Amino acid sequence: MGVAFVRGLQGTDPHYLKTVATLKHYAVHSGPESLRHVFDARPSPRDFWETYLPAFRMGIEEGHAMSVMSVYNSIYGVPGPASSLALTEILRKRWGFQGAVVGDVDTIRDVWRSHKYSKDAAEASAVTIKAGNELCSGETYKALPDALKRGLLSEKDVDLALTRLLKLRFLLGQFDPQDQVPYSSIGADQINTPASSALALKAARQSMVLLKNDGTLPWDAKKLHTVAVLGPTANSETALIGNYAGTPVAPVTLLAGLRAKLEPLGVKVLHETAVPLLEGYAKDEAFAKGTLFTSADLSTPGLRFEVFGNSSFEGKPLDDKPDQEVGRHWAFYIFAEDVPLRNACLRWSGVILAPEDGEYEFVLSADSAVKLELGGSVVVDSPTAPATKKVLHKLKLKKGTPCPVLLEYRQGKRDEGNVQLRWHLPARSDAYEAAMAAARQADHIVLTLGITPDLEGEEMPVKLAGFDGGDRTSLQLPAIQKRLLADVAALGKPVTVVLTTGSALILDTSKANALLCAWYYGQNGGTALAEILLGETNPSGRLPVTFYASDSDLPPFTDYSMDGRTYRYFKGKPLYAFGHGLSYTRFGYDGMQLSTPAASAGETVHVRVTVHNMGTKAGEEVVQLYASEKGTREGRALRQLIAFQRVALEPGERKQIEIPFSTNRLAHWDEKADGFVVEPTSYEIVAGPSSDVPAQTSVLSIKAKL
Repeated sequence: MGVAFVRGLQGTDPHYLKTVATLKHYAVHSGPESLRHVFDARPSPRDFWETYLPAFRMGIEEGHAMSVMSVYNSIYGVPGPASSLALTEILRKRWGFQGAVVGDVDTIRDVWRSHKYSKDAAEASAVTIKAGNELCSGETYKALPDALKRGLLSEKDVDLALTRLLKLRFLLGQFDPQDQVPYSSIGADQINTPASSALALKAARQSMVLLKNDGTLPWDAKKLHTVAVLGPTANSETALIGNYAGTPVAPVTLLAGLRAKLEPLGVKVLHETAVPLLEGYAKDEAFAKGTLFTSADLSTPGLRFEVFGNSSFEGKPLDDKPDQEVGRHWAFYIFAEDVPLRNACLRWSGVILAPEDGEYEFVLSADSAVKLELGGSVVVDSPTAPATKKVLHKLKLKKGTPCPVLLEYRQGKRDEGNVQLRWHLPARSDAYEAAMAAARQADHIVLTLGITPDLEGEEMPVKLAGFDGGDRTSLQLPAIQKRLLADVAALGKPVTVVLTTGSALILDTSKANALLCAWYYGQNGGTALAEILLGETNPSGRLPVTFYASDSDLPPFTDYSMDGRTYRYFKGKPLYAFGHGLSYTRFGYDGMQLSTPAASAGETVHVRVTVHNMGTKAGEEVVQLYASEKGTREGRALRQLIAFQRVALEPGERKQIEIPFSTNRLAHWDEKADGFVVEPTSYEIVAGPSSDVPAQTSVLSIKAKL
């Protein structure tokens, strides 16, 4: 996946890069989020080389990524951006990396402030430049002149870093006539083209994983009268895109997708949120369209947004326009096209139109002087920086009645600014009862459960049951969602659970007739989900992670050894195994053959196996190849995915497929050799639909050592 991502980002032109792909975070990132700035990762040499480095190695050697991002944490006692082992010995000398290393947001500061590895910014700058960390996305490299003056590094060291960075700018074509750079012709007309929209739909169709199905799916639309869509993620656009994503032009949620499919057929679709994602959690919501206007006449959507290039809102604004965002964040490393880097004053004014009666909570974030007025009253007026970064203010609003709002922000002295206004929509006291009433009316119930990027991500503020700073302290479905699942299941009606998540979840699967993992399902994901539920698309996704049965099955989160983790080392019974995924048809395997019973290191072996669609629906099977060393030695993986191939089959069709793999995939790290070796031994090569279903097996002998 990493190799494909790099190739897609960087393009295929022989002379220019479309953009620079950056592999992050290198390496052994990062400990619990709360410890990332002090954590020291010390995996065993085998885990380091066989688990934590291969994706980076492939991204560089096969994908030719031109950038790598260093970690905040330490690796074997040395902060990531100061690790010459990681950044020079391995990255450049072993793997032949030709690009530049960038630090995550001021990782260099952590070298001396958090890790105490250096005594000041100049020493930290010197040691990281020498180690091979070319760019600091923060302010610490401002100490480089001091480091040069003190003799901590030479101009030659700085020149080498600059050369590596400037090389990337030349490869991007920034210094060449734009008519010579093929990617300079990519314009806004290439955003959300029919082709890219179709690709998003295809990706959603192929990635969703049917975990369980007792025959409830697919639906027969002719027999449906009413469908109840319940749960906190049904209409969540956040659940579509994951972390660090672009903004979809035309997002389709599950609710929207189902309504588009079912309502023209005369099927009634009821929707109730029922519960929040997590007990005690309220999301900071952006203002939806139709809630902000420049004036009480409601003629112009958005608040009036004025930008001034001085500290007192004097003179004519640099920019004056309607704005829906009500917030800006900028710095010398974060670009905001309508705000100057320094001495900016921002003003938003107009009215808020509440979508319903209720008590709204307003959330203000600001890093400098700020003033907020709501309903004609001053809520916050801080001449310097507010005492807290977030100020909650509760205000009762009536639906359709404009509420005046004024937000003014004065930038501080530094080259950065951050201000944002959000709100919490009022919670309905009857939300749960309304959801249960809808469930009682329905022929079929769709429960949309799970989590969203609001809860899991990088250094986040959430500290509630099961979540801590962006980490998950439990894989369990949140308790409030478990209650909804149990109560709905008790009605005895057909229940399909759709999970949104970026990681494994644990839940009582006996409560669901069908269970579909949608992940964060993309801008056209709602359409793909509706197609799968109605049988227009046969699900074919497979789990790329293990779903465990219990939190107790896993070692502590601070333990960076791989023992007992992932399909490669886990000895217990998972809830759903790595590679698992069901279809609306059945597939059989037979006739497995290896191109040779014995092979040498570096040789390519071809596996032939016949796959048979034994059902009545066309479908796609993902044939997976695993290797298990016979007589597995201590510390070795129990099994390892070595190749896979997707194959489409019509009902009753048989097809022989051929999957090649290199025996180098069977290499193990050898400390004495200080490298990977393919040892003379025997492997069981398994072909099947999942890591726990050995449909066909053969034995391969390795003849010689690499």
